[in-house]
Amino acid sequence: MNGLDIVQRVYRKLRRPSQQSLPYQSVVDKVREVISRKKLDLALSEQNNLARRSEWFVPSGSDFSLEELGLEGGVLLPIRVEVKGIDSEFETGDNVPVVDFGVLDTSIVGAVSFYGDPIRMSFRDQSEYVTSRQYRIVYESDFEDEVGLESIVGLPAFFGDMVVVEAAWDLLDEVEDNTTEWQAYAKSMNEKWKLQMIDKRAGWDRYVRMFKGRAQVPKRTFWQNQRGRYRTRYFRG
Repeated sequence: MNGLDIVQRVYRKLRRPSQQSLPYQSVVDKVREVISRKKLDLALSEQNNLARRSEWFVPSGSDFSLEELGLEGGVLLPIRVEVKGIDSEFETGDNVPVVDFGVLDTSIVGAVSFYGDPIRMSFRDQSEYVTSRQYRIVYESDFEDEVGLESIVGLPAFFGDMVVVEAAWDLLDEVEDNTTEWQAYAKSMNEKWKLQMIDKRAGWDRYVRMFKGRAQVPKRTFWQNQRGRYRTRYFRG
């Protein structure tokens, strides 16, 4: 499954707002939040909202496939990127702006974008600069093969459709656009997407029951069991 496709579909539903109206990072964060809630529904305790970090690496160029890095668990959705000097001994680095691939060439210097399937990483800076720095990616891992997600017919496509609607609905209030056209569109979609989420919930509950009947649920520790569960929000109040 490719989380970047979900992000792009959310953007299209929101009529492709500008970076000023709705930062790309906000869309990525919201999609990740919704995916984490769905993983929790499936009781994938080892993956619940626990982003993974790659090792520090020096890119092979200004555009390359993440498959080159062999990231553990596979990448469902890249979340953040850090950078530091190639000889730096600091554990953390500076944040690198992540933007939509369509505006990368016109974005601020130093920005990075992800695109394609398999996912590729592309830099605004030239290769000479990029290959003189170290980078680290924070990402949401894909569904592990052993949980048997693909064995439930139709679930991956259904999952993506549901995440798109829920994330787009959650982001409606975050788009800074005061035009009459946008306000009318947002009001209309608020009701439409709310009804779609209610309709999809019944199907999701059915899929969850099928999944739990086939998958081996990872054991939870005492401290993991103390965490509060996310609650999916369907109505504003």
